[in-house]
Amino acid sequence: MYYLALVFNLFCCFATAEKLALKPTLESFWGCALLVQSWFPALINVGGVLWQIAVFAFGYALFPAVSRAAKPLGLRALLCGMLSLYIFSAGYFIYLCVAAVDESKSNESSEAMNVTTAAWIWHVHCIARLPQFVAGVCLGEVVERLRITGMTYEFNAVTAFTVFYSEGEDGGASLAARRWSLCADWLSVFLLATALLSPLIRAYFGTSARDMASIGLEAFLLPLHALWLAAIVFAYHRRPEQGDVGRWRRRPLGRCYTREVLSWKPLVFLGDISLAIYCLHIPVLFVYTMAVAYVATGDWRLTTSIDDVDLRVRASYIHMPLQWSLVLAVSFAANKLFEQPLRKLIISKSLCDTDGALRRANNTAAGRNGEEREGKGEGQESPPLLSKQTRVGDADDRLFGAESMSKRVYGTYD
Repeated sequence: MYYLALVFNLFCCFATAEKLALKPTLESFWGCALLVQSWFPALINVGGVLWQIAVFAFGYALFPAVSRAAKPLGLRALLCGMLSLYIFSAGYFIYLCVAAVDESKSNESSEAMNVTTAAWIWHVHCIARLPQFVAGVCLGEVVERLRITGMTYEFNAVTAFTVFYSEGEDGGASLAARRWSLCADWLSVFLLATALLSPLIRAYFGTSARDMASIGLEAFLLPLHALWLAAIVFAYHRRPEQGDVGRWRRRPLGRCYTREVLSWKPLVFLGDISLAIYCLHIPVLFVYTMAVAYVATGDWRLTTSIDDVDLRVRASYIHMPLQWSLVLAVSFAANKLFEQPLRKLIISKSLCDTDGALRRANNTAAGRNGEEREGKGEGQESPPLLSKQTRVGDADDRLFGAESMSKRVYGTYD
């Protein structure tokens, strides 16, 4: 999906710009193709919003090592590590902004970096984003430990994650779930209000002020986003069935409106195609605006160069329903034709590799068992061979595959 969108972006660059500098455009294209635009923001032009996918790629590459390193750490170490990483990310934002102010004071030329440019560099740079990814892995480890154990931890002065938990019977668990539900719902209202500030700031103070305010809120409110995600998970408490510790049953305790809204089928559908929407909405909107410009002026070109953010023709707000209907249609088609088949291919390949490793292990174990029987006699028992049940563990608690893993994490059990 990433490379499909990148090719469409390159087409839009050639189609919309009147004068296109070929060398910088191709440098940007190949930089985005190699996923390095988040390390070198000057290469970001052709890729546009795809910089975030590049950050994800580096984060996923780090995930195995970070996950293994987080396993032996205690909860306090994980929480302190999360806080330190968030402070580092916010501190990097402050450093870039202060450096931009100092540079603008000492250098009056137009080439001096302003505060908004510094904020955008922080917004897209891997130095700022990868610590957030590592903090997210630590958050996942903390949430998983507390969620799977079904019990509580009391660290009164250490973290806000635990003040809602108390050991006890169902009454205590239900109270904890209700508290986390309230926490998730109130944080949803607050974070939604901060998002709605963006168009208001743009209307009254301009685009630069909007960008600065949005990125600044993002830099300093990341711990609240982490608390919000944890609250959504903890609002859904679960306990093992009597006599069957490995199997979990659905047990919602306390009503969480955030979970109910996010479980609404239209939003679930949008979530399923969200990657395609994110990657493809810019080229689709550009093609639509090119059509509007051609109808209005007879020329589909929108800018003088790809560095020019001011378009000659803009579609009015009355076009918005048709624009986004087209975005959803194209994203749905791309999801069905490209994303889902590739995902199934990757998962089936992973399953085949696992089955092959299982067969090799069984063959090795069988050979060793034969040698032991020859040396020790037929009367002694041999170690059992590995099975698929051994590989995946309990059928409900350690399911194998992406779909089952998402069910296990979010608690959507049948």
